[in-house]
Amino acid sequence: MPSFTRKERIVTADDVRALLLLILERVLDLGGVEIAIKAGNVHRRLGGYPARDHCMPCVCAVMREMMGPDDEVLAEPSRGYGAKLVIRYKLSRKRLLPRRGTSGIDTLRRFH
Repeated sequence: MPSFTRKERIVTADDVRALLLLILERVLDLGGVEIAIKAGNVHRRLGGYPARDHCMPCVCAVMREMMGPDDEVLAEPSRGYGAKLVIRYKLSRKRLLPRRGTSGIDTLRRFH
């Protein structure tokens, strides 16, 4: 999976959502049924972390927003929003239907 770089832009909720969908799609394509994702790794992949002007609260909020009824928080910082937040997502094709016109391919084009 390619690395994303910040290139003088702010990480947005749409960026986080698109990257998470890309990761979930990739794992499902490889035959996976679940994956644990750590917020710090997501932000690092998008760029801008660690840094003073990081967007970790946004990353964590989107990760929580994307949780389904069978997903589970495996680890979280005391404040609830931080690099150590880990969520296990259960995967299915139905879950990965396009949201708001965002796809993994669009994400790759936008970051490269």
